[in-house]
Amino acid sequence: MAEVHRLPSRIAAEAADWVVKLDRGLRGDERARLETWLAADPRHAAALLRLAALWDRLDALQSLAELLPPGGARRNRLPAFAALLLAGLAATLLALLAPAPPGPPPAEWHYQTALGERKEIALPDGSHLTLNTASRVRVRFAPRLREIDLEAGELFLHVARDPARPLEVRAAGRAIRALGTAFAVALREDRVELVVAEGRVRVEGAGPPRALAAGEAARLGVRAVRVESLADGELEARLAWREGRLIFRGEPLGEAIRQVERYAPVRFAIADPELAAVRVAGLFRTGDVAGLLAALEANFAIAHRRLADGRILLSRKRS
Repeated sequence: MAEVHRLPSRIAAEAADWVVKLDRGLRGDERARLETWLAADPRHAAALLRLAALWDRLDALQSLAELLPPGGARRNRLPAFAALLLAGLAATLLALLAPAPPGPPPAEWHYQTALGERKEIALPDGSHLTLNTASRVRVRFAPRLREIDLEAGELFLHVARDPARPLEVRAAGRAIRALGTAFAVALREDRVELVVAEGRVRVEGAGPPRALAAGEAARLGVRAVRVESLADGELEARLAWREGRLIFRGEPLGEAIRQVERYAPVRFAIADPELAAVRVAGLFRTGDVAGLLAALEANFAIAHRRLADGRILLSRKRS
């Protein structure tokens, strides 16, 4: 990467443009223009190859291979200097596409939180990771890729931009890739949930890749991805756990109680299905069970009592 940075900024910028064009396929007279550009300066080929390799653009490298003349008839149409340059380019390209010799193992770190705990972690690349309650991740940094495996729970990640080394969060067979962005990923019982706070991310796994922008959320099932645009206030509510808060905006009581159980060693029972459907709203501190029970009684006429097995039974308050 340092060698690319030492190139004149004009050459680096032009090489980056050509990598993008090669990645999506050359159009019109771009093939002839690329051949002319490569022949103009030996540093052009070096910059182009290095950027394509650093950005993991194998399609671009393969397109470059197609440019190389297979026989003398095509080569005669190019200046002698260009033919020599492309011949050298072919050798370099083959070397880049060859399997790399084993390098040093990637650096690896493991982080986890207990029930009710929240942890903020500054990663070596400048990214910032926040773990929610009862979460576990493995972080691996290699020369060309940064990986975070979410093994349990929920995380929020603010990604330090590094185009030469993309960052991927992997969860339940899904890969969520970003360069410079901020998003949350949660492992639920039957799905992965994603919320994008800034920038854009790309989701890979079952089915075609999907791109999500800031203000969008997705449920990643086994066979399908369901994307939704978050209404005003919904993004804040989804990410309030980072400040140790729970914000309910009309969720059914049964769903709200399941959220509370994630942060405290307590289990609830609800007296009847109609009560479970009562919609609740309010702001609560994570783990503050006593405050929640008091609010339910005062604002929603929902009483509580302890059962013999330790659960808290919620029922309608008698008038």
